[in-house]
Amino acid sequence: MQRLWCIQLSWDELVSEEVAVEWRNYSAQLTTLNKFSIPRYILCENKIVKLQLHGFADSSIRAYGACVYIRSTDENGQHTVRLLQAKSKVAPIKTISLPRLELCAALLLARMVNGIVPKLKCKFERQFYWTDSSVTLAWISSPSAKWKTFVAHRVGEIQDKTSINDWRHVRSEDNPADLISRGCTPNELRINAMWWNGPHWLKEEYEKWPKSCVQYSSTNNIPEAKNTNETTITTVACVAYDKCYSLLSRRSSLLFIIRVTAYCLRWRYNMNRAVGDKNNGPLTVNELDIANTTIIKIIQRAHFRQELRELNSANANVSKKSKLLRLSPYIDGDNIIRVGGRLKYAMALNDNQRHQIVLPDNCLYTKLLFRKEHMDLMHSGPQALVASIRQRYWPLKARSLARTIIHNCVNCFKLKPQIVQPIMGSLPGSRVQSVRAFAICGVDFAGPVMIRTSLRRKAPCNKGYISIFVCFATKAIHIELVSDLSTKTFLQALNRFFDRRGKSSIIYSDNARNFVGMRRHLKEVYALFQSPEHQRSVFSHLADKGIEWRFIPPRAPHFGGLWEAAVKSMKSLLYRVLGEARLTYEELLTVLTRVEAVLNSRPITPVSSDPADLTYLTPGHFLIGDIMTAIPEKDETTTPITHLNRWRIVSHYTQVLWKRWHQEYLSQLQERTKWSSTKGPKLQIGTIVLVKETNLPPLKWQAGRVIELYCDDDNVARSAKVRTNVGEFSRAVRLLCPLPFEGNSL
Repeated sequence: MQRLWCIQLSWDELVSEEVAVEWRNYSAQLTTLNKFSIPRYILCENKIVKLQLHGFADSSIRAYGACVYIRSTDENGQHTVRLLQAKSKVAPIKTISLPRLELCAALLLARMVNGIVPKLKCKFERQFYWTDSSVTLAWISSPSAKWKTFVAHRVGEIQDKTSINDWRHVRSEDNPADLISRGCTPNELRINAMWWNGPHWLKEEYEKWPKSCVQYSSTNNIPEAKNTNETTITTVACVAYDKCYSLLSRRSSLLFIIRVTAYCLRWRYNMNRAVGDKNNGPLTVNELDIANTTIIKIIQRAHFRQELRELNSANANVSKKSKLLRLSPYIDGDNIIRVGGRLKYAMALNDNQRHQIVLPDNCLYTKLLFRKEHMDLMHSGPQALVASIRQRYWPLKARSLARTIIHNCVNCFKLKPQIVQPIMGSLPGSRVQSVRAFAICGVDFAGPVMIRTSLRRKAPCNKGYISIFVCFATKAIHIELVSDLSTKTFLQALNRFFDRRGKSSIIYSDNARNFVGMRRHLKEVYALFQSPEHQRSVFSHLADKGIEWRFIPPRAPHFGGLWEAAVKSMKSLLYRVLGEARLTYEELLTVLTRVEAVLNSRPITPVSSDPADLTYLTPGHFLIGDIMTAIPEKDETTTPITHLNRWRIVSHYTQVLWKRWHQEYLSQLQERTKWSSTKGPKLQIGTIVLVKETNLPPLKWQAGRVIELYCDDDNVARSAKVRTNVGEFSRAVRLLCPLPFEGNSL
């Protein structure tokens, strides 16, 4: 197939005779595969004492592959070897040297064994890896930094997945993977005992296995080797940086890392010292400074390798392509790169301020340094942070790094949290359906208001509250005055509302405790009437009086903007009229009834300046057929009219009202007056957020994790469930402030 691809024939072109003959010979032998018999059980029959895994790898110019065998030993000392898995790959079209292909085969073997062992769930005594390439063994037995890129990457992965001591050399005649690299026919494969059971010596004891005769005293004659000096510098720098990076990545405190390094250096210093010359006790300033300098040296050798080589040369200047060119760097007596700059003669500054230590920007040490200095400066801004850092160090891209550190600082984020702002949602169906007034409504409480107990001069005042019902379709308002916020009092107000306006099918409210109690009370009454002794007598009445009660998300008043606006309008009128006056219950109820009439007389459609147009539409039209505060019309009851004509006039008038409601009112609800687009950070499941509390300062807001999102039909999250250390809560997304990514990782 690879050869056909290289020939670049079209799908309807004939292949050459040579290819055709080769294909006919190959396809003719495929029927032999039906005669293969492979045992499912691959271990010995008796009790198993120990297991070993043996892998073989081989390559040729055309293909490479690997095969794996299980060697099981029973209690009698008999060894059974069976083929477990094999895999082959065609060599790339681009020409690659044979040693490189052998290395690819070894990597394929390492990956196969690494994937097989966890799935078998067996305890292997040892694993062996066999190859007939001495160059491959030389590459694997040396550090990957010695070799060029192609070899280094593959050797590094092999060393991660396997142990160097498990690799062995085998002759090509004893390598079963040789069948993979050179290929064979089904007939040959069927009768090949070495392929199915491995080399014959695997059934013998360990002492009879072939010994490796390859020696690796020098790498001068091995291909793919780097320059000796470069290899030495790279190897030392890489090993030291790996250990330093491991320490930096495990801790978030730079001072802790420096102290750990200082103790390690003290231990090395005390190794060959007499008892009286050893350093003991608390760490000194000099030891901490040496430890910090050691870490900086390791980091500079890992990130500024080319610059160090150029500065140590005879020219002692960096190349024009170096990012340190504008700093005029030089190497000081401690072999640290410092800024040359133009402040050589600024004697008012100390040496560290005139010649700062150069630090890379994409380094954990630099980030930890900025984070430490940011906290030491009491969470100052980017400019003060950069100025403080440059008293001793010169980090590359310092301003950008300072802004990133401050942006990811949790305490700084709490002072200016970014709140999630989703796009304004579509209106619910209950807002755009032509149903009777108050069939679907929302309820809210306002207050408290002070109510005089009597008309005496010094009569005491009690607290009262105002309950407002708002119709979703017509914006009609019904106001009830209640003496307290108990469930019983609200039930009485609710019954008065139903008796005057008719029963509602759905009532929306916020999560006030009295409403929760109201819902619980209704459930208890409903459960009582569902008992067997009362079910028959009251079933029909419960069905007629059933009310669906729905809550908006906790602490999300914008979900109930309709009744919140009604409360605001009612308070505006009430305070303008009453001021600080104190009224009795009857007087205040009279005023509230007048306020209700005024609010129900407000236009819900634009008022036209054309005198020929119909009067504007108000909520009162859907309650009494006219404006609540309109001048009374002439009594027409004495005018003779048939019942049929009267019925038609009433029906026509009702239909005109709802037609105007559809044409004039609904069109105003189309435009999004605010929240026209989604703003702020994105919210996802698993995001760490701060839960906004209106009665607490930002620094005391609780942190939590989003465990569930509640999205609408437009797939926009409006509310979410958050898990905190005190429990799980449902909150609107406008009350959640996602922390930055690095803040999440902390």
